[in-house]
Amino acid sequence: MSETAPVPPGAPGAVPQIPRPRRPASPGPALYDWAVEIPEWHRSPAGPPALAGLPELLAVPGGADGVRVRLTARGRVVLVSLLCAVATGVLSLLFMTSAAAGASGAGAAAGAFFGAAPPTVVVRDGDTLWEIAERVRPGDDARRTVHEIVELNGLPGTELEPGQRLRIPGG
Repeated sequence: MSETAPVPPGAPGAVPQIPRPRRPASPGPALYDWAVEIPEWHRSPAGPPALAGLPELLAVPGGADGVRVRLTARGRVVLVSLLCAVATGVLSLLFMTSAAAGASGAGAAAGAFFGAAPPTVVVRDGDTLWEIAERVRPGDDARRTVHEIVELNGLPGTELEPGQRLRIPGG
């Protein structure tokens, strides 16, 4: 068997050794001490002197004397998430309410916006689809409205019976 001899540190084929910083021995097992590698990450022992006399903002007095309950990082995340969910719900409710008010102000039924059944019209004696379309949507093209009424109600033709209920397309 052929074995290679170790290369001395000063030899031409030697790999240069990079000096590593020395860490002080820690009392417990630590994977890596970032504070040794990055000195800026050392925590200061006390806060700024201007804030030293202020009480802890997130501390809540506990049931026993001298016991304080603190909000953890996970608790803060849960609290912020709940507040965001409540804010989203309130904004959604406001949006839906304003959209329904805008729809009813424009002449359409508010229920049509929320997916409720479209409004109905009872056919009177002598009514035609054309007259109903002009009465329901006065500014729109009556041909399109007639077509939508026929499609929505599944009518085989244009004949109407007095007392017949027709669903009217919304919007």
